[in-house]
Amino acid sequence: MTNNDILRRIRYAPELTDTQMGEAFAHVGVTCSKKEIISYMAREHEENAVYCTPELLGQFLDGLIILK
Repeated sequence: MTNNDILRRIRYAPELTDTQMGEAFAHVGVTCSKKEIISYMAREHEENAVYCTPELLGQFLDGLIILK
């Protein structure tokens, strides 16, 4: 399972919107545009897919805790 898989599963469990994901990143000082969020949600075989680093996943999780 990749970091992108984890990010997708965490996003869709509570049905977070792109805006809410951006807010979670913003809580920890990470600026993440809607386009970047869509790229992280893309499957690995899709053209616009961007790999989610372990650091970015950790920052999202920290921000999600603060958001919720």
